[in-house]
Amino acid sequence: MAFGSLGGQPFDLDPESIAYHFDIKASATNTVGGRVVQVFGTRISDLIVTGSFGLGGWEAQQNFLAKVITTMEGQQGTLGAGGFYNGAAPIVFSYPPRGWNFDVYLLEYTQPGGSTSVVLDNEIINPQWTLDMFIVNDNGGLVAETNAALTSYIQRLANGIGWTPNTYNNVTTSNNANTPKAAKPVGVGGPSAIGRGEH
Repeated sequence: MAFGSLGGQPFDLDPESIAYHFDIKASATNTVGGRVVQVFGTRISDLIVTGSFGLGGWEAQQNFLAKVITTMEGQQGTLGAGGFYNGAAPIVFSYPPRGWNFDVYLLEYTQPGGSTSVVLDNEIINPQWTLDMFIVNDNGGLVAETNAALTSYIQRLANGIGWTPNTYNNVTTSNNANTPKAAKPVGVGGPSAIGRGEH
């Protein structure tokens, strides 16, 4: 029994691998005082899902190809009034064992090792498939992983930028020439004594 589905259609066999990664959105600026790194957030890569058709062979592959074509044609949207493009709504990739329910756009369907996108051939034993999908919304399914990736990156910055305290970048009251000095008491040659005739 397959748990995963795409656009409401369950897979004949569950995917064999589901891969994605996080990119950190950051900007680095070299300044007179050193390098400033700003971290703005994270971006999820495309979702790469792979699997095979098993005993269904090329006939299952042909049925799957037809579903993918229909799905991608539905994603094209329509040209509305005034020449404005009305984009189609994304479809749902669901995989309950991991709690994933992503809104996605299907970008590409390929067959690993195929000379063209997909080869339908009854001599191919257990044909395989790969789907490349753009994640529009993870619906909260990756919040914990997103936060962990961001925290890990910031921790690596803190541990690995090579910053070490020294006389020039670790200002304290003992090495700061601008640290206010205590005022001298009256009658000991301080400024308050001048102007009252006490020379």
